[in-house]
Amino acid sequence: MNLGEIESEETVIKWLNNKLIEIIEQKVYNGAPTLDELIGMFFGEYRRLSEGNWKTLYDKDKPQFKLEFGIHLENKRENHQEEYIKNLVGDISKRRKKIPCLIFDNTDHFSISFQEKVFQYAMSIYEKELCLIILPITDKTSWQLSKQGALQSFDDIEVLHLPTPSPKRVIERRIEYLSEKIEPSSIKQNNDYFFGKGIRLTIDNLHRFVTCLQAIFLKDNLTATWIGNFSNLDIRRCLTLTRDIVSSPYLKIDELVGAYVSNSAFSIKPYRIKNSIIKHKYNFYPTGQHNFVYNIFNPNIPFATSPLIVLRILQLLYDKKGVSVEDDSYISIEQVCDYFMAMQIERHITLATISDMLKAGLCYSYDPSILEIDSIKLIELSNSGKQHYSWGIGEAEYFMAMIEVTPIKDEPMFNQLSESFNVIFKGYDVDVSKRIVKIFTEYLLAEDKWYCKVPNHEAYKGQEKLPAKLVRRIKKG
Repeated sequence: MNLGEIESEETVIKWLNNKLIEIIEQKVYNGAPTLDELIGMFFGEYRRLSEGNWKTLYDKDKPQFKLEFGIHLENKRENHQEEYIKNLVGDISKRRKKIPCLIFDNTDHFSISFQEKVFQYAMSIYEKELCLIILPITDKTSWQLSKQGALQSFDDIEVLHLPTPSPKRVIERRIEYLSEKIEPSSIKQNNDYFFGKGIRLTIDNLHRFVTCLQAIFLKDNLTATWIGNFSNLDIRRCLTLTRDIVSSPYLKIDELVGAYVSNSAFSIKPYRIKNSIIKHKYNFYPTGQHNFVYNIFNPNIPFATSPLIVLRILQLLYDKKGVSVEDDSYISIEQVCDYFMAMQIERHITLATISDMLKAGLCYSYDPSILEIDSIKLIELSNSGKQHYSWGIGEAEYFMAMIEVTPIKDEPMFNQLSESFNVIFKGYDVDVSKRIVKIFTEYLLAEDKWYCKVPNHEAYKGQEKLPAKLVRRIKKG
């Protein structure tokens, strides 16, 4: 069963009941068990009624008795589904001499409370009938259930720890699959494919297309690392971001395929890949519409504060993760608020910023599926947060893209940036680009000084060094 189809945690048990009945009846009984098969499953109840409450009807009119018993079982199927399912599973093992295997796929994509519900549901079947249950849960859920949840009640559970596959390996397998699908032996007729934006590829071109994909994603680890980090190592999101990159006009797939077809040298410039990640299909970074990249200089909060507030929180989480063992990389919301109160940033501003960062995936709560700040006590740096921190202090394409869309409160600086961008739009100029970076960085640091003051204390060493890291950004341009 693919639990990814469930729309609400509140309806999970009902959904599981309906889905299990549907699947078992379809796979084992070719759509529905016959009345005789149902009598075999519920023979104990059949005999009890025939010798007890319904004995008169059984002795007088056996066909009518079977009809009434069938209606009785249909009512059980509709209103007592757990009991009905357990009898179906028991029939497979006892009468058919097979061991049913129930797989609850994608359970680990949901919250810890959801995973616990599914686990308890699966174990209720396992305790009643002979069967094999396969249930993926996250390591955090496993730890929590073993300490204070349902897992501690069972001794005969085999726990297998499976590492998350690397994004590069996932992409590699997808490209291999695509390559197999377009092998000449698997193609019945010669077709051509229209990719949009004027790109038309024949089967022969598709082989070149696959080669281009390999050059983009597998030549080195950088692209796969960026994809993995921005998607927080979620395989589905990795594939979504990969699709967005391939469809982005910044990658110019048609030119790459054309170069390959004509046996010309072709290469993928890193800045193209970065722009395809940051801007996707737009001319500018799509503020509020990007599912992976976040503007750390313009948090979506209703308060005036330092434009470096997100970067400073990331710095704190980065420092915490750097000095702690893995299990202790979390920091409490209260500690974060107190930490920034000492920097003259009010609690409500810190909470609003953390809330926005949680929704953007820049930090995790202990249960990553919980995004409401009121329900969270601990947070840690996520892979996406780490990538945003890295790009925010040292990546030219990210920096320039955010300059284009970040509101500027200082009118003279805004005018300087506008004039410089007008020059850029007429043609790329390295010196002007460096000037834009310099103006924007100076603006960020000037605004930051208005809103916060870093205490002279060992715990704030990372915060003290942050402006210097941004100044080094100026020299890179």
